[in-house]
Amino acid sequence: MKRNDLILAVFPNFIDDVDKEGGYCLIQVIKNSVNLKESHMSSEKVILDNGSTIISNSRVVINGTTYPTANITAVTRRIKKEKKGWPILMILVGFVLFSDGMIGWGLASLALGILLLLRKASHFLVFSTAGNEVPVFKSKDENWVVELEIAINRAIIARG
Repeated sequence: MKRNDLILAVFPNFIDDVDKEGGYCLIQVIKNSVNLKESHMSSEKVILDNGSTIISNSRVVINGTTYPTANITAVTRRIKKEKKGWPILMILVGFVLFSDGMIGWGLASLALGILLLLRKASHFLVFSTAGNEVPVFKSKDENWVVELEIAINRAIIARG
């Protein structure tokens, strides 16, 4: 970079005091670098973008963490069902307490047991990379996790 280019970059109001040809070169270099960034960004095919989650052929952003699509070899969905033992026991205890005349404790135990029994399963999204598996996302919303899995599989295919 020539001295005049540096002056133009730092003090744009002094354009009259520097060599206009050097200034043009600097401006042309800046324009070319912006065009390179734009052309790089335009080659990115966004498959899903809802603000907090972005999935493209070059990257996956989930909960503020970016994963390069090139490092993801596969994506799988896992389900962890809630255990039913404790809720059933709470319901049985509630019936016993209710039948023994402890209506308040019996109703509380019944209500807690039913609430625990109605819990939804947890759905996990797991990335397979070259050496290991990385749990990436957890949700009770099965449809959202399935949508993410499909979009990430499309991004893996799109990256080529």
